[in-house]
Amino acid sequence: NACGMSLMDYCNRTWSVELIDATAQGLPGSYTAFSKKLPDLVSPNTIVGNIALYFIEKYGLSPNCKVVAGSGDNPQAKVLVAGDLLSLGTSFVNMVSTDGETFDMEGLANGMYDGVNRPFMFGCRTNGAMVWDEVRALHNLSKEDYDPAEKALQRIAPGSSVLFWQPKNESFPSSGSFDLTRITHPEPTLESDYSGIIDSSLAAVYIHSEAFTTTSQELLYVTGGATDSPEIMGRTAAIWNRKVVPIEKGGP
Repeated sequence: NACGMSLMDYCNRTWSVELIDATAQGLPGSYTAFSKKLPDLVSPNTIVGNIALYFIEKYGLSPNCKVVAGSGDNPQAKVLVAGDLLSLGTSFVNMVSTDGETFDMEGLANGMYDGVNRPFMFGCRTNGAMVWDEVRALHNLSKEDYDPAEKALQRIAPGSSVLFWQPKNESFPSSGSFDLTRITHPEPTLESDYSGIIDSSLAAVYIHSEAFTTTSQELLYVTGGATDSPEIMGRTAAIWNRKVVPIEKGGP
């Protein structure tokens, strides 16, 4: 992934000889050539140099401006909270704080460090809120037409509709796509379809995170557009059995 931790020896925070060698198999120059392409690993808040002349001239930045290494978007987003962070975006990202010695031995999630060097596990489910959008579209609602869907959730109890849909191949866990399948409500309604897909997709994240998650009553921080929905936040709290706290979104 972009934050550079997939080839890292997680505990020693150095490049892993074994992982680099395995990745370099079949590439020109094998291990030696591939390893030369990797820069030194440093903490995200490490100063790595001064700003380039291009940015000084184009944007008027000070020549004394320092550049820090930074990291990927998810490790940097995790800096916002000391606890667990659930991102309900196009895909779902579950970032679970750990002691640095907790891993997902099933291989579904990655071990990472956030931008201030705190360890966490990272699981990303491809079929996230985009599938919610597609379910609403089946009932002639546009992507931004949330109010009718929110009212539909108010009319049906959580867990009363069971529906599964995976339009894209999934990575968490690794599995193929499959068509929409209604279990409890064969006749489609907005209430049953929307409730069913929300409950099943959130439950999938929870269930497949159990290998690296401990039962906790600590706050669960949630980010993403779904935080505007009291019904979705309530269902999230019920599945995790924790109080949920929305993180304010950036942008205008």
